[in-house]
Amino acid sequence: KFNTSFLNVFWYNSPVPSLGQGVTSANIMFFIIYWLIFVGLALQASGARMSRQVKHVREGIQDQLILEQAKGAEGRTRPQIEERIVIPRHTILVQYFP
Repeated sequence: KFNTSFLNVFWYNSPVPSLGQGVTSANIMFFIIYWLIFVGLALQASGARMSRQVKHVREGIQDQLILEQAKGAEGRTRPQIEERIVIPRHTILVQYFP
């Protein structure tokens, strides 16, 4: 407690659930914030996964482009390679099921 005085703003202003009092505004705010933490983590994980996939695909395009340039005039161009790529969509539900 002595080394984390900068967290006092959170300790004194955070909603704390009171399970014995039923449905109160503090309970509702607590559970909304609790739920939003997990949604935020799922969105961050989904974004990180998409970022890794895009990086991998870009590197694959560069490798394929080098091979196509080695073929000469009959090789495909970068736009021709990119138009064939379909990246799957991600939702936060993908993070929930694993």
